[in-house]
Amino acid sequence: MSDTPQRDDRWTRKRRRDDLHADAVLLAERLATVRDEWLVGLDYGDDELAEALALARRLKASGAKNRQVRHVARLLLQVDEEPIKAHLDACEAGHGDDVALLHAGEQWRDRIVAEGAEAIEAFIAEFPAAEPQRQHLRQLARQAAKDVAAGKPARSRRTIYRTLKPFLADDGEGAEGDEDEVDDAEP
Repeated sequence: MSDTPQRDDRWTRKRRRDDLHADAVLLAERLATVRDEWLVGLDYGDDELAEALALARRLKASGAKNRQVRHVARLLLQVDEEPIKAHLDACEAGHGDDVALLHAGEQWRDRIVAEGAEAIEAFIAEFPAAEPQRQHLRQLARQAAKDVAAGKPARSRRTIYRTLKPFLADDGEGAEGDEDEVDDAEP
């Protein structure tokens, strides 16, 4: 009976070690597949880890890549993983904001192409800083409607999106800042 507790302890330790290794493998896979700009400024804590990760990101053959990812996972077990996870989580949260901005821009663009002047007025009401672009947006909306009717490429629709994007990114803050600057300059 004395063999059973020792065996359980050994297997429990092995399961814990395997769980830690599995978490490290998931983090290594995540690091090997994220966007390059997300890794800029990331402190790995180890030069060997940085080099191994760079190699894992370059490899294309699945077998070699899998071996290198497992090697990165073993190296991750030797450093503190929490700052790396926190950095990736912050990047993913920022990515969600970028996607939301993209969808908002596409919705406004589609609405402006479909409704024309009414949608432009609604956009300017929501984003007063866009007032100087009113005429340009009207011209683009007319051209986009003609392009859609003629089955032409969506060049003017892309231009509408590029025109709207800075106002959406400012989220209306740019309009308030511009008004304050004008007030300060008038005394």
